[in-house]
Amino acid sequence: MIRLSGSVCIDAPVDMVWSSLARLEDIEIWSHLVRRASCPHGRSRGVGAERTCELAGNIIIEERWIAWDEGRSFA
Repeated sequence: MIRLSGSVCIDAPVDMVWSSLARLEDIEIWSHLVRRASCPHGRSRGVGAERTCELAGNIIIEERWIAWDEGRSFA
């Protein structure tokens, strides 16, 4: 299993940032590495959410959320 982590400072209200990050399929809007992203129906929020991302070079990654603190963080 690969584990990635990162942090950034964003000069915006917390609610606005969370609403963007919590829309898991929208990662392609703010990450230039992701060409397409999708979540299975009913698995796009909270613990157990899943996302498949297609990266350049036809690389596919699958992610699963193991923690979700609504409005604050996820892992």
